[in-house]
Amino acid sequence: MHPVRCPLCGEDFNLLAAPWCGCSHGHPSKICPHCGDCLCSLPDYGRPALWMDPPAALRSSGFEKLFVYYL
Repeated sequence: MHPVRCPLCGEDFNLLAAPWCGCSHGHPSKICPHCGDCLCSLPDYGRPALWMDPPAALRSSGFEKLFVYYL
């Protein structure tokens, strides 16, 4: 389990259980189960400085990079 807070609606959800979006903005993001939105539309999503290498547990769950809003 990796709990995160959705920056769009403010609700907490399990990042690992959420489905991936189908957007093609470089890196897909997870869909918040509460608001139904992904983070791809955020202006910060395209800023390379806000991406980092994920921890091993997230890497094994399909994350190639980790957006800082998921910390």
